[in-house]
Amino acid sequence: MGTNKDHLISLWDNYKKKNLNSFSMIASENVISPLAALAISSDFHNRYFFDFEIKWGKEAFAGSRILKEIQREILTPLLKRYTKANYVNVQPLSGLHCMLIVMFTYCKPGDIIFSIAPAMGGHPCTQDVAKRIQAKNILIPYLNCYEIDYPKLENELLKHKPKLIYIDQADCLFPIDIGKISKLIKDISPETYLHVDSSHTNGLILGNVLPNPIDLGATSFGGSTHKTFPGPQKAFIATSNEKISESIENATMHLVSNCHTGNVIALCIALIEFDECDG
Repeated sequence: MGTNKDHLISLWDNYKKKNLNSFSMIASENVISPLAALAISSDFHNRYFFDFEIKWGKEAFAGSRILKEIQREILTPLLKRYTKANYVNVQPLSGLHCMLIVMFTYCKPGDIIFSIAPAMGGHPCTQDVAKRIQAKNILIPYLNCYEIDYPKLENELLKHKPKLIYIDQADCLFPIDIGKISKLIKDISPETYLHVDSSHTNGLILGNVLPNPIDLGATSFGGSTHKTFPGPQKAFIATSNEKISESIENATMHLVSNCHTGNVIALCIALIEFDECDG
């Protein structure tokens, strides 16, 4: 019988051989460039980066100084430009982590969240995450598997005045009309926030193939960066609302201890590649 080491090496070798002869058609199994991958295997990946200056006025980890410069001087400006947002946060580790942070940011126990049913392409975890933060989740009404029933949605908005509409379109053939939902909110329930979970479409949005949710009236958008955007397993949240940005910063301060700094650098490299190769 071989050792665990031998078994691991054998499985790893089989995986490498498989990758030489196939590729995944699943968006969430996109791959980063060899250059971006170097950041994850570098010493950056062993470091913490707490932006303590925001809260306490001083740094706590000396090793984070270079990371701070990379994030503030290169990554953040690039991401702001491509998201067309005044504020971006790259603390979240994944799309699902973004979901949790967004719900913490916008909602308190007892608040109402509208989201999309999994059968209509919604994320399968949204209802459970809403339940765990003690929010009430109501599903957006649909006419069929790809078309929202807007008259019914209008009635639901009038009846419930939700705190948040969370557009979690994980599987779709046709994108939801964010502008139409934004107008309904403005006309019927102006206190409702609108967040677009763009995990699966970030590459298309940043590449101007799909419209920018903020341009269409969303309060915020964001999600994972390793699907149609060819970056590392990381995530971001973008907004042009200063108050919401501050709330997101406060939420991440308490929900993220290690933002996986190697992945932050890899995201920076992926954005530079995206920028220099015209998307």
